[in-house]
Amino acid sequence: MEVEFRPGFTIYRKKGRGISWIAPHSGHSFWIPDSRDEETDTVASLCWMKEGGNLLLADTPRSRDFGIDFNRAAPGKKDALSYHMKYETREMSNVFWSKYMDKYAWTASDERDHNMRLGIYRDFWNSADEKDSIVIIHRMMSRLSNSYSVMDVTGFGISASEMEKAVKSVNRKFRKVFDKRRNDFIDFILLLAHERFHYIHDKLDIEHVFNEFYDQDLKFLGIDECTENGFVETARLKMKKMKPEVTFRKFFIGKLSHGIKNISRGKKVLQIEVSSFLCNWYPDIASIIITKLSEELLVKKK
Repeated sequence: MEVEFRPGFTIYRKKGRGISWIAPHSGHSFWIPDSRDEETDTVASLCWMKEGGNLLLADTPRSRDFGIDFNRAAPGKKDALSYHMKYETREMSNVFWSKYMDKYAWTASDERDHNMRLGIYRDFWNSADEKDSIVIIHRMMSRLSNSYSVMDVTGFGISASEMEKAVKSVNRKFRKVFDKRRNDFIDFILLLAHERFHYIHDKLDIEHVFNEFYDQDLKFLGIDECTENGFVETARLKMKKMKPEVTFRKFFIGKLSHGIKNISRGKKVLQIEVSSFLCNWYPDIASIIITKLSEELLVKKK
């Protein structure tokens, strides 16, 4: 096993399958506690320990002003500098800023800062590109509207029919595992929903992080504003019919994954959104499912 501590990320190498296992949002949280994909480093490391290859873990925040979002595109110097100033002075609307964040990986205070981040960004993707296939692991924020998905799968360079077939296969193999933990899963989702209710109604959501999630929860439940007990009980009744499973492109299709454009053409990229539930409580099960998917869709074991 080899380890290299690079600026912005750490890379581990060991003999095994020709896969780069990547957690691009495993760095520190700035501003808000859930700005990192918590425990994706745990899931990715378990996959790597079982299968070998390269493991890349981001060590920098994904916040554009304080770090680098490796899953976005590199901005030009002009945009990086101008948006940094606008963000610092709050001279742009949240909508305008969101559009920038959807596409670009950082802002920069000056040319030196921009060139430093560009070098780190290129080094990250060049290291990922060393292997024949890529597995990118994210955390899917569990909420009522995606409550039945323990993991959502998408990819690039792999046919949709192949991915769909592989997802059906793991659902058959892990049906008993999911059913056994169904009540734990429901309790976890309800706990998060309850927490978000208080963030909204007690005005703790200073950055308005959960407003969108709460609105989606209400829409999913088919209700307007309600009391705390009404919200929780309606959610509980709705989830009685919930059947946990791995899903295919139900919630994520990779439209914001601009970073993979740095990967050589022709390579297969599997992108996995693991639910908060599996990341936090059962990272070992998450890693087993992901390695099974990789065996069916990527390079075979030697």
